[in-house]
Amino acid sequence: MSRLHARLRPVHRAFGHAHRLVLSAYAAAAFVVAPRDAGPGASLTEAGVLTGSLFIATATYALFPFLSGAPMLVLTAFLLGLGLGSAQPSPSC
Repeated sequence: MSRLHARLRPVHRAFGHAHRLVLSAYAAAAFVVAPRDAGPGASLTEAGVLTGSLFIATATYALFPFLSGAPMLVLTAFLLGLGLGSAQPSPSC
């Protein structure tokens, strides 16, 4: 049994296949936020983007222990993906 499988086994027992939705929501949000150059993020400085990204990540990581249902975990993972995805370099750079 691989280490990843051993770590995901308790998650699978608690939420069934919802952990796949959580990971997919994170990835989808990071993908959605990528073409941000034409949007409101174009006028922000690097420091502003990084500060906002860290704030969103901190807030969502702080919420995770208090969430019990799969829909709320998916929503929080999506918010985390938006926050961390906004700090990634844009494709047009």
